[in-house]
Amino acid sequence: MKPRIIRTAILAIICLQIWYHSAGETLTTQAPTAGYINLVVNFSQGNKYDTLELVLINRFYVYNTGSLKIYPSISRGDGNFQFQIPVSQTCGYWQLYLRTPEGYGDKREITEKFFWEIGDSVTLKLSNKQNSALTGINSSYDFSGRGAEKYNLRNILMYQKSGVVKSGLKPGDYFFTRDLDNRKSEVLKQMKDKVSGLSYDVMKADLIFQRAANNPMFYVGAKHESNSRAISAGFDLSDAISLSSEGITESYFSLVYLYKKFRFDSFNATSKIDMDWIFGHIGEISNKALRDKLFVYTLCQGQNPNQMDSLIALADKKITDKESRGELDHLKAKSKKSIYSYQLETLNGATRSLADFAGKVVIMDFWTYGCGPCRALYDSVISKAELKYKGNNQVVFISIGCDFKDRSKKGVKEGLYASASTTNLFTTDRYCKIIDDFNIGKVPTVLVADKNGKIALFDVEALYRLPTFLTSIEAVLNKTE
Repeated sequence: MKPRIIRTAILAIICLQIWYHSAGETLTTQAPTAGYINLVVNFSQGNKYDTLELVLINRFYVYNTGSLKIYPSISRGDGNFQFQIPVSQTCGYWQLYLRTPEGYGDKREITEKFFWEIGDSVTLKLSNKQNSALTGINSSYDFSGRGAEKYNLRNILMYQKSGVVKSGLKPGDYFFTRDLDNRKSEVLKQMKDKVSGLSYDVMKADLIFQRAANNPMFYVGAKHESNSRAISAGFDLSDAISLSSEGITESYFSLVYLYKKFRFDSFNATSKIDMDWIFGHIGEISNKALRDKLFVYTLCQGQNPNQMDSLIALADKKITDKESRGELDHLKAKSKKSIYSYQLETLNGATRSLADFAGKVVIMDFWTYGCGPCRALYDSVISKAELKYKGNNQVVFISIGCDFKDRSKKGVKEGLYASASTTNLFTTDRYCKIIDDFNIGKVPTVLVADKNGKIALFDVEALYRLPTFLTSIEAVLNKTE
């Protein structure tokens, strides 16, 4: 049987399973129950000036952007930090950040994402060593208390890097292989009676859909069908049949996988990423909560600015899920904003308002030091376009370093990521408003704003090749209202 037929059959089975579990439901989600999650963190490596922050993850975004809920800790001394977080949803994901006045920057992640349920009351013994390369998270976790089993299980199955002897996992086992997945599956089965049914289903769904979302076919393109055989190894999509509708809906990776899958299928069917095709097929999902979340997740990826208003209007007619409705309202408000609302820091510490560039076409390039594609883009596209428009007072290039200040300065000084002669700004925080509001989820990202400050082009393919980049700038420059 051909790989495409196999995948279609599997997706049909999953959709049937989702329909089966949701048939007859009159509500798209469980009614919210007001409550708390309590967390005490023992972090002996922290000092008296450090602050821990807990972020309730917004699943609609690949990175921690969007309408975030951030909670500072209460320091109890001796390296103990306490959180009591009010929640109205039954479950979700959280992540811890360390804010320090010293070191490389204001804030950094010190834990992976963990799944919570209302009523959790746990203590975390946390050890964290900062990665000298400033990439990844180098932490170990030991949870105790009410709900601790699911945290420790998630750590073993998804995050443990040193290995756990009693689970049968060992160092070096963190590649996707059938043998490893089988051992993880056995560990999960052994713990089934020790965690809630929802926690079990979400954990299994995350393993299944994380596996599926990393299928090479999503990265090498629709024409490389031979790579789709990788999907049959390890956790199989057919394993999702046994999961509850809510478990799939609340899984972090189910949205990641389905978004990639519909984009891939759209390209196969139409030879392009057709948002109308994608939205039409999302609308056929019978599980309304999952359907609504996928509508909003797709919008939040920021890949379709020219259709944003029409797609928001389409989603607005269908969405009934409360969480999805709240994020859609947030998106509607953001879609009306112009770049003139934002201020960023210059490399010498001054503040610069983007309103200073009113009446001009503004090209913004977001980058980080050490990013190979950022360096290549500057060398082959951005620098040459800057040269072409040098002296044209109707066009402004703004380089925005999304990194720690000293690294951004180094990138500009070396001239490999940006030019010292252009307008160089940088984001002072991971949660910079412009990154949030315009969904800057990766680097490099290029966007072009028109003379009224509205985004005309956002991260489209034409902005990453010099000939089409230049014609795109000209099109926006000559745009008539």
